[in-house]
Amino acid sequence: MKRPLCLVGTLAACCFAAAVHGAVIAILDSGANPTPVLAPFLLQDGFDFVNGDADARDDNGHGSTVAEIAVRAAGSGGVRVLPLKVMDDVGRVFIGPEVAGIDFAASRQDVRILNLSFGGDDFSRREWESLQRAVQRDKLVVMAAGNSAGSGPVQPAALASLMQGRGIAVGAVDAACRLQPYSNRAGTARDFFLVAPDDGRGTSFAAPRVSGAAARVLERDPHLSAGQVGEILFSTATDLGAPGVDAVYGHGLVNAARALQPLGPLSLPSGSRSDGPSAAATSASLRMSAAAAHAILDNGALVGSALVLDRYARSYSIDLTQWVSVDEAAPSLADLTATLSGTSRHVDVDVGGMARLRMEVVAAPRGSLDPYPEDPGGLGGSASDLAPSFSLRSRAGGRWSFRFDHDARPGELLGPLRFDGLSRGAFVSVAGFAGPYFGSGRISDAASLHYGFGARGSIGLAWFNSRGGGDYGLDSEAAVIEAEFAVTRRADLRLQFGRVNEDRSLLGGAAGGPLGVASSQTVALGLAGRYRLGAKASLFGHYTVGLSDVAESRNSLWRGFSTLRHESFGFGVVAADVGRADSRLGVAVTRPVRIARGSTSLVVPRSRDAAGNVYADVERIDLSPQGEELDVELFYRHPLSAETALGVHVLHRHEPYHSEASPSRTSVLAGFSKRF
Repeated sequence: MKRPLCLVGTLAACCFAAAVHGAVIAILDSGANPTPVLAPFLLQDGFDFVNGDADARDDNGHGSTVAEIAVRAAGSGGVRVLPLKVMDDVGRVFIGPEVAGIDFAASRQDVRILNLSFGGDDFSRREWESLQRAVQRDKLVVMAAGNSAGSGPVQPAALASLMQGRGIAVGAVDAACRLQPYSNRAGTARDFFLVAPDDGRGTSFAAPRVSGAAARVLERDPHLSAGQVGEILFSTATDLGAPGVDAVYGHGLVNAARALQPLGPLSLPSGSRSDGPSAAATSASLRMSAAAAHAILDNGALVGSALVLDRYARSYSIDLTQWVSVDEAAPSLADLTATLSGTSRHVDVDVGGMARLRMEVVAAPRGSLDPYPEDPGGLGGSASDLAPSFSLRSRAGGRWSFRFDHDARPGELLGPLRFDGLSRGAFVSVAGFAGPYFGSGRISDAASLHYGFGARGSIGLAWFNSRGGGDYGLDSEAAVIEAEFAVTRRADLRLQFGRVNEDRSLLGGAAGGPLGVASSQTVALGLAGRYRLGAKASLFGHYTVGLSDVAESRNSLWRGFSTLRHESFGFGVVAADVGRADSRLGVAVTRPVRIARGSTSLVVPRSRDAAGNVYADVERIDLSPQGEELDVELFYRHPLSAETALGVHVLHRHEPYHSEASPSRTSVLAGFSKRF
C-alpha cells in the first residue's frame, strides 16, 4: 500500500479555451471531477480500478488537484486528461488497481503521458513489469520523487534511470527555486531528474507541472517519441545548484518555454519528407547581383514563412528574405581616388630588355562608398590598408606583346576603357563597360597575350580571375578572345568572345546552402569601339550579350533554371585640356548587366504534418526584372598645381538595381589629392 505524498485543496477556478485534439495525459490517482477548470479537458471514458466500474469521479480530492495543475501547465490548448482511479478515498494505492491502471493507459494509443503522483519504499515486480510495458509502448512516465527528504527518489521514481529514457522523476522547489526541505533529491537518478514548483504542497503537485510541459511539447509536435520529449525537457531545463547535472536538482527546473524553442542546427527540407534531404539553414545566404535581384525580390516568392526543422524535426518558420542581400558593385573609395593621378604612385622597373614591371599603390581603402547606405546593395565603408596593384608589361615594338595585372580594376581590363588613354581611369562607375566577364568582382588578376598586324589591328587571348573579397567571395574566371580592327585612322573596333565560369555564383553575387547554386557558365559576345575626335577627345562604347547556364546545388530550393540571356552596354566621351592643361572632362551612359530572358522555379517548404510529409509552394519566377537601370556619370578632373588635383563626379542612377519601384538616385563624389 502507498499513500499520496501530499493532500491539498482545490485550485482556484480558471477559464480556458475549448479543447482541441492534443496530447492525452493519463492521471493515475484518486480520479478527477469535472470542475470548471477540468471540464473542457476531461475525457469521459476513464475508469475506476479501485471499485471496478466506469465512474472515475474523485472522492478524495488529490487526483482532481493533480489534473488541474497538469492542465494549467500544459497551457490549456488541446491537452486532454484521462482519469484513472487507482487510489481509494483515504489515499491508499494497492498493487492490483495500480498495475491495471498502468496497463490500461499503456494500451491506449491516444495516451502519451502517464502521471504518477504517489510513491513509497516498496515496489513489486508486477508494478515494475507494468511500467516496462508502458515505456515499451513509447509512453512517457512522470513520477513524484517523494517527500521524505531522502538522498534519492522513492519508488517508482527511483527506477527512472531504467526506463529507457522515458521516465522522469520530479522533485519540488519553492518560489525562489530552492529545493523544498521535504523533497527527495536526485541521487543516482540525476540524469532523469527535474524539479518544479509545488507551492509548498509536495512533489505530488510538482510532477504534473512536468507532465503539462511534456504535453505542450507533444501537442505542438506529436511526431516526437517519449524519449525525445524527455531529452528536450532535460536539455532545456534551467540549471540549478551545482553547474551541470547534479545529485540534488538533477537537470534543474523544467522550462516549458525553452522546450518549445528550436534545438540544434536548423535545416530546410528540400524533399517531400521531414526525414529526407535537407540543407543547413545556418549556411543559407544569397548575395544577388543586380542583374536578377529585384526580379526575385519584387516577385514576393521569398517573402513569408518558410519551414525549417530543428534537431528533432520540429517545425519552425523563418523569413527567407533575411538571408538575401543585393550586390550592385557600388563605387568605392579606391574607384574615386584612382581617377586622380595624385592619389596613386607608381614605380617602373626594367625586367630584361623587353619588359617593364610597374607597381602602383592607391592610397585609399577598398571599402564601399555607397551614397545610399540604407539600400540593400550598400556594403558599408570597411577600411583596409593601402591597395597595391602590379603590372608586368612588354615593351613596345615587335608583333607579340604580353601583360600581367594583379589587383586591377575590372572595368579597365577589357573594352574601350583599356585601349583609350583619355578614358582610362576616368569613371568611378565602370560596370557597364565590363560586361559579364567579372561578375561583381571589384579586383582582378589578368594575363593577356596579343599578336599585332601593324596598323591593321591585333588578335589576343586573355584570362581573368575576378574576386570581390569580403564575406561573399564573388569569384569568377573568364577566358576571352579579342580581335582589334582599325576601321579608319580615327576609328577602331574590338570584337570579344568569352566564357565565364562562376563557382556558387550567378552573374556576380554569391550563394550558399539551400539558396545556393553549384555553378554557372556564361558565354558572351562583346563589341567595343572608339572614335578619336582629335588628339584630345574620344568617343567610345561597349555592348555585350551573353547566355548563362546554371547548375543547381544539391538540396537547393532553386529548380530548373532555363538558359538566361543578358545584356549590358556603356558609351561616352572624354576630352582633355578643358579649361586647363592636363584637365579631363567626360560623360558616360551605362547599363549594368540585366537579364533579358530566363526563369527558374523556387520550391519553398511551408509546413509538415505529423506523419513527416512536407508541403511546399512551387512558383515559376521570371528572372527578367521589370525595371532597367540606366546610369549617367559626369566627371571633371582639374589640376590645381603640379602636386595637387581636384576631381568631381556626379552619378545619376535611374531605376537602381533594375527595379522600377526604386526611385532615381543622384550622388556627388569629390576628391582632393596632393603628392608629397
